[in-house]
Amino acid sequence: MMRRISASRLLVLAAALSAAAGCAGRPRSWLRVGGKDLPPKPVQLVFTRIEMQKTPRDDAWLFCFEARAGGMVNTSHVRGRTYSAAPVIPLNVKLSTVRAGEPVDVVVRMDGDEGDVCSDRAEDYVKFRLPVSPPPGGSVVIVPHPRWSFVLYWSVEDVPPAAK
Repeated sequence: MMRRISASRLLVLAAALSAAAGCAGRPRSWLRVGGKDLPPKPVQLVFTRIEMQKTPRDDAWLFCFEARAGGMVNTSHVRGRTYSAAPVIPLNVKLSTVRAGEPVDVVVRMDGDEGDVCSDRAEDYVKFRLPVSPPPGGSVVIVPHPRWSFVLYWSVEDVPPAAK
């Protein structure tokens, strides 16, 4: 059975995140950090970990995390590694040279089959967009449905010299 978050719930989530970040009414090319507007510059976005609070699966499951921004894609998946209950999963997913205000698309997937977990055939998945470049040390709670919730953590770093 496939579970998806509805588009209307995503729009409500995006509006809430934007308002909570204090970005409503600001140009998309600006980043708000510590109550101050900063001009756009390339940064490295690092998704550090995901803390599952509840999962829709009663059995052991495989996990796949994907982030996309500005033509870059990075995935976190450990082949054959199963999880159960509500673990903390380290990610270390990096997107270099992300521009302030650029949308970041995220997909979190769970499945019992290795061949499906990182594909659109995954039994449980949620796709969402972070509406603004996140501030340093940020997190967001995602609740795709009553039996599934998690907290996603990230940091923003200076772009490494080789990636500029």
